[in-house]
Amino acid sequence: MADVSDPKIDEAYQDVRDDKTETNFLILEYEGRTDKLVLAHTGSGGLTEFRDLLSDDNAAYVYARISYANDKESKREKFILVHLDWS
Repeated sequence: MADVSDPKIDEAYQDVRDDKTETNFLILEYEGRTDKLVLAHTGSGGLTEFRDLLSDDNAAYVYARISYANDKESKREKFILVHLDWS
């Protein structure tokens, strides 16, 4: 099981979950060849920004808040978790 004990991970997760913040994604990567996950990036640029931050030489997890609307009056926040393994 991966080590996610770094308190920065929980802080970033809570920030993404909070609709009152601009932060809408976080990226976790493995620290070297260990099972420890570290917070690699956070941001507010959505899918475009996090795509540009990914490196193809390291597995990563992305947790993101996505906003969408069916019409002018309805806006919804959804959350996605993406696992990227380039091997």
